[in-house]
Amino acid sequence: MKIAFYTLGCKVNNAETEGIIRQFVSNGWEVVSFNEAADVYVVNSCAVTSLAEAKSRKAVAAVRRRMVDDGKKPIIAVMGCASEIGESKFKADIVLGTKDRDKLYDRVVEIVGADLCVCPRASTQARPYERTRKIIKIQDGCENYCAYCIIPLARGKEKSRDISEVLDEIREKPASEVVLVGIHVSSWQMIDDRGQKLDLIDLVKEVSKIEGVHRVRLGSLEPHDLDEGFIEKAAELCAESRWVASSQAPRNDGGKLCPHFHISLQSGSDSVLRRMGRKYSFEDFYKIVKSLKEKIPNCAITTDVIVGFGGETLAEFEESLANIERCGFSKIHVFPYSEREGTAGASEEFLAEFGSVPKDERKRRAKILGELAEQVHKEFLEAQMGQVAEIVWEKNGGYTPNYARVIVDGDFVSGEIVRVKIVESDGERCFGEVIKE
Repeated sequence: MKIAFYTLGCKVNNAETEGIIRQFVSNGWEVVSFNEAADVYVVNSCAVTSLAEAKSRKAVAAVRRRMVDDGKKPIIAVMGCASEIGESKFKADIVLGTKDRDKLYDRVVEIVGADLCVCPRASTQARPYERTRKIIKIQDGCENYCAYCIIPLARGKEKSRDISEVLDEIREKPASEVVLVGIHVSSWQMIDDRGQKLDLIDLVKEVSKIEGVHRVRLGSLEPHDLDEGFIEKAAELCAESRWVASSQAPRNDGGKLCPHFHISLQSGSDSVLRRMGRKYSFEDFYKIVKSLKEKIPNCAITTDVIVGFGGETLAEFEESLANIERCGFSKIHVFPYSEREGTAGASEEFLAEFGSVPKDERKRRAKILGELAEQVHKEFLEAQMGQVAEIVWEKNGGYTPNYARVIVDGDFVSGEIVRVKIVESDGERCFGEVIKE
């Protein structure tokens, strides 16, 4: 039987989709494109913005329209954050949230029948991209309760996954690059059998020991978790920090942590950060950026920024813009603020005190910051000219450890490590030449 998936939102959603795909594939199901005919369609929904939630509903509606057009009646299933907080908004045969998504296969079996759900020729072969990059969920939940964010309501309390489970999943089918993701990745911790506390750096070290794993990349990090101790340990593990010079290839005597840190700023204005309920000032954030850049040469720092939150004044926006420019980000993800029912920022009391920025003005500010984002990304790529780096091959190129996309002529196996010299950039990506041994 055939099943199709449509995943919206963050890398955690992608990791969860992959886990469910493995369950279906191990029982003989064929995974097809969401645009193809299938027996089951699954939408893994997102609720981070009202637009993401609307896209989730539209994906379900698109399948229902297709059913009318071709006369077939496949099973439609929804899971994820949007269905967790708004189950009644989805017209589907199966509606699960974030806490019961693991029951999807059993629910499908109940409808289709056990005999049809299991094929004796179950395929366990990895798809090509699984050899290139493996997204591993190590943590779930968030307890920050920022004023703009609905995710703590959708995901619940913070839960760290046991290190043995994480390592076993990676060992099952190692990939050249492993990406460790979670809702609050930097909060990962556990007590081992000897009673010792393990943190995210300890987990990176253990993942790096697995045969077949060439490098480890981290998901989104929270600024208040990144003290000097974390930064110093991260620098020791970063392959990029072992680069001898821009004209030479990285030595392989260092750690495997990628020198790429996605740290959510959200605003460059202290007054806006306070209204958001963030746990740091801009200067706190800037010190982290400076320290990372000093200790890890040529590292990439990417971020998220919300514009128009909570009555953001023009002066606050301009302050934020100027401070963001100081940071020298390699990439900025810009979001016009979207009120989410159930959050502090959407409450009557909050709106009465701070007001609301008109949506047209939010879009205008997003456009201005977006133009800055394009410029800083262009500058980052231009700074890579002349660098020698290793990319993990996927299609016509791959990504460097510091997350610059490099296009290269060549014919390599997916997941193969290829050494390249970066020679050109068009402002959106780099172009390189293969260095032959």
